[in-house]
Amino acid sequence: MERGLTSAALKNDGLVSAAVRADIDTQRRIGDSAFREALTELRDAPELKGAWAVVVDAERSFSDVEQLRIRLDQDLEKGKALRSAETIDSVIPSLTALIEKTALLRLTYETVKRAPSNQLALLSSLRDHAAVMAEYAGRERALLTSLIMDHAKLNGPALQAISDARDHVGVSWNAISVVCARPDTPEDLVRAINGVRNKYFGDYETLRKAVLAAGPEGPYPVDALQFFEQATVGVGAILQLAQKTSEVADSFAAVEVRDSTAGTVISTFVLLSAGGLAGVALWISVRHIVRPILGITSAMERLAGGDRTVDVPSLGMNGEIGQMAEAVKVFKENAIRIDRMTETELRLAAAALEAHEGLVITDAEGVILRVNHAFCESSGYSAEEIVGKTPRILKSGRQDTAFYAELWGTLLRTGSWQGEIWNRRKNGEIHPKWLKIKAVYGADGAITHFVASHIDITERKATERKIKDLAFYDPLTGLPNRRLLMDRLQQAFASKSRDGRERALLFVDLDHFKTLNDTLGHSKGDVLLQAVGQRLSACLRNADTVARLGGDEFVVLLETLSESPDEAAAQAGAIGEKLRHVLGKPYQLADLEFNITPSIGIALFGNDCDGPDELLKNADIALYQAKAVGRNTVCFFDPDLQAASQARNALEKDLRLGLKSDQLFLLYQPQVEMGEVIGAEALIRWRHPERGIVSPAEFIPLAEETGLILQMGQWVLTTVCQQLAQWAHRPEMASLTVAVNVSACEVRQPEFVNDVLAAIHRAEADPNKIKLELTETMLVNDVEEIIAKMNALQNHGVRFSLDDFGTGYSSLSYLKRLPLSQLKIDRSFVTDVSTNSHDAAIAKTIVALGQTLGLKVIAEGVETEGQRQLLASYGCHTYQGYLFSRPVPKEALEDIMRQGEPVSA
Repeated sequence: MERGLTSAALKNDGLVSAAVRADIDTQRRIGDSAFREALTELRDAPELKGAWAVVVDAERSFSDVEQLRIRLDQDLEKGKALRSAETIDSVIPSLTALIEKTALLRLTYETVKRAPSNQLALLSSLRDHAAVMAEYAGRERALLTSLIMDHAKLNGPALQAISDARDHVGVSWNAISVVCARPDTPEDLVRAINGVRNKYFGDYETLRKAVLAAGPEGPYPVDALQFFEQATVGVGAILQLAQKTSEVADSFAAVEVRDSTAGTVISTFVLLSAGGLAGVALWISVRHIVRPILGITSAMERLAGGDRTVDVPSLGMNGEIGQMAEAVKVFKENAIRIDRMTETELRLAAAALEAHEGLVITDAEGVILRVNHAFCESSGYSAEEIVGKTPRILKSGRQDTAFYAELWGTLLRTGSWQGEIWNRRKNGEIHPKWLKIKAVYGADGAITHFVASHIDITERKATERKIKDLAFYDPLTGLPNRRLLMDRLQQAFASKSRDGRERALLFVDLDHFKTLNDTLGHSKGDVLLQAVGQRLSACLRNADTVARLGGDEFVVLLETLSESPDEAAAQAGAIGEKLRHVLGKPYQLADLEFNITPSIGIALFGNDCDGPDELLKNADIALYQAKAVGRNTVCFFDPDLQAASQARNALEKDLRLGLKSDQLFLLYQPQVEMGEVIGAEALIRWRHPERGIVSPAEFIPLAEETGLILQMGQWVLTTVCQQLAQWAHRPEMASLTVAVNVSACEVRQPEFVNDVLAAIHRAEADPNKIKLELTETMLVNDVEEIIAKMNALQNHGVRFSLDDFGTGYSSLSYLKRLPLSQLKIDRSFVTDVSTNSHDAAIAKTIVALGQTLGLKVIAEGVETEGQRQLLASYGCHTYQGYLFSRPVPKEALEDIMRQGEPVSA
C-alpha cells in the first residue's frame, strides 16, 4: 500500500494533501511493525543459521528505505517542479526491492520451518525456484550470445536487461541454497544443486565476467558459439536440477497418493465393519475420498506422459488430499514453464545452426547428427546425404595419418582443436578450411557430442597467394623479382660454401629497347618482355633462376657449375652465347615481326666476392662493357672494369658534393660575326678541390647518366639569367646574346617550359637575349612534344639553335617545323673542312640549307684562318672557336666587349 500511495503522491502536480500524507504514514507504521515483528522472530530461529545472508540483505534494504523516506517527506511538501529528480527516480525501485526481499525472507522462513511431513510442498517450491532461475539464466545467455554474434558493445538497455536477469537468478539461487542446507534434503537434489554451483557459478561465471569486462569496448574474448556452448553447460545444470526435483516430487507424490488411498480404504473398512450407517459411509468414501484421489492420479499420469492440456481437479478441500491437488497444479505450471524454456533452447540452437559458419554436430563416435545450411552450401552435400555419415567422407588426402592422430589426441586431451585443413567437396574439388572442434560433456563428465565449425578460407588463401606473388614475383612476366632473387642468391652462396661448386650470374639487357617502346608503344614492349622471359626460362634447367629486375633488365642465376673456375667460366659463357642466340631471333608482335639483340654480362661467384650485392655490381659492370664494345655480345667481369666503376662512383659522389659546394663555374666563348662579338656560349666547368679542372667530357656524360644534369642545367640557366640582368645595365654588354646548352633529359621534363620562364622572371632578364641550344638526338623521340615546348618558349622571346647539326637525326620534315633561329655546324665537319672534300661538301650543304630555311648558320671549332675563309666562301659568316678566343671568365669577356675592337686570331 505504501508504494502505491507514494507513487500517486509523486505524480500529483500540486502539493500533497494532509489526508494523503496521513494515509502514507499509517501504511508505513503497519508495514514497519509487521516487518520488525517478523525480523525478531526470524533472528531467534536456529533453522535460519544457514540462510542468515537473506536476513541481513532484508535489513539493509529496510535501512535504505528509512533514509529515503526522510528526503521523500521533504519533497512531498514542495510542488512537482521543485522535487528532487534523484529521489523520485529511486524511491519506487527501493520500495519494490524491499517488498521482493521481504517475500524472499518469508519464503525462506517457511521453507526451513516446514516439517518433513510437508516434503511434497517443499519439493514444489524448490522446483519452482529452479524453473525461474533457468528461465532468467537462459534469457541472459540469449542476450550475451546475440551481442557477441553481432560484435555489439555492451551498454545501455542491454546491460540493464542482463543485470535484471541476473537479479532474478540471484533471488532464486538464495532460496535454493536454503533448501540445500536442510538435513532432510534428498542426496540427489544436493548433488544437482552442487552441479549448479560448480558449472554455472563456477566455470560459466568466470567466462561471463570476462565477457562483461570486455563488452563496453570489445573485442569479446570468445566467439558466439564458444560462449553459447559454455553458457549451455551452466544452464543445463540448472535444468538438470529442475528435472531432478520433478522426478523426486513425482516419486514422492506417488507414495503420498498410494499411502493416502490405502489409509482411506482401511478407515472406511473399519467404519463399515463397525456397523451402522454403512451405506452413507460408503457413499461419502467414494464421493469425497476415492474419486478425488483417482482424479488426481489420472492427472499426474497424463502430465507425466507430456499432456499439458489436462485439467487438474479443483477440489476446494483441506487436508492432505487438497494439498495433493495443489501440488499437482504447481507441477503442471512448472512443467509448462520448463517446456517453454526447452523451446527457447531449441530456438537458440537453431539460430546458432543458421550462422554463416558451417556447423556440424556429431555424437561421441563421430557420426554426424546435424548440419546447417552454410555447411551444405560449402560442401555440396545435402543434410540427407551427410547425416549418418562420419566426417571421413570429407577427407581430401592432403593430410596424412600423423595429422589426424595429432588432431584427435589434442581434441580428446583438451576438449578442443582448431587449425587449417583441406576438405573435398561433393564434386571432388579440394579446398582449404579453418576447422574448430569442441567437445560437449555430459553430467558424468563423459563426451556426448562434438560441435565443429567450418570456415571456408579459399578466398583468404587466394589473397595470401596474390600478396606473395606481388611481394616476390614480377607481375608482368611472372618471373621472380629482385627480392626473391636476392633470397636465392643468399642460398646459392651458402650452397657454394658447402659443395664447392661454382655459380654464375648473368645480367641480360635488351639493346635499344627504349626505341621499341617509343615507336611502337608500351603495350608492344610488354609483349616483347613476356616473350623474352619465356625464352630465357625455356633455355635453363629447373635448378636455375630467371628474374626480372625491371624495365628490360633480366638476371639469370646458374647453379652447380663445375668446381674448376675455368670450366665454370666456359660453361657460363656457352650458356650466355646460347641465350644471346635465342633472344636474337625475330619476335612476332601481333602483325609485326620485330628483331632485337641482347647484351649479356657474366660474373662468377669466385672466392673473393663478398655477397649478392657485390656479385650484382660485377655482372652490371660486365654488362656495361658488353654495351661499350658494340652491344649484342657476351662479356665477363674484369677487375680492371671494377676499378673503373669504382672510380666512376667516386666521381659521381664528388660531383654531387661539387654542386652543393660552388665548385662549378661558367666560362664564356665569344661568337663572332664580321669581326664583332655578337654573343657567347656559356660553358660549364668544374674545379675539383684535389684534381683541379675536370674535363667536361668526363663529368657531363656522368651527370646525364645519373640525372644530375637536371640540377646542373638549372644552375647554368639561373646563373646566365642573372648575368644577363647585370649586363643589361652596361651599354657595351647590353646587346650580347648568350647560348645555353640544354640536354634531352631537361627538355623531357614536364615542367621544362615553366622552369625556364621562372629562371628568366626571377632574374628579370630579357628572354630575347637567351638562346637555347638543342641537339639533333633529341628529335628521335617525342618530337611533337618538343616542338610544342619550343613554340611556348618562343612566344616569350626565347630563341633556339640546333647544335651539332649534321651528326644526328637530320629530318627535313621536322626541321622546317622547328622554331629555330640558327643552325650550328658541328666541329667534326669544320676541323677537316680544308682537307676533306666530304666534310667540305657537308658544311656547304648545311649553309645552303640554312639560307633556304631563312636560318643563320654558325660554325664551331674554327681554329685557322683557312677554315674561316672557306666557310665564308660558302656563305657562313658567324664563327666560334680558338681562332677568335678560348672560353674565358666573364671578366675577360667584359674586357673584350669594353675594348670594342674587331676580334681576330
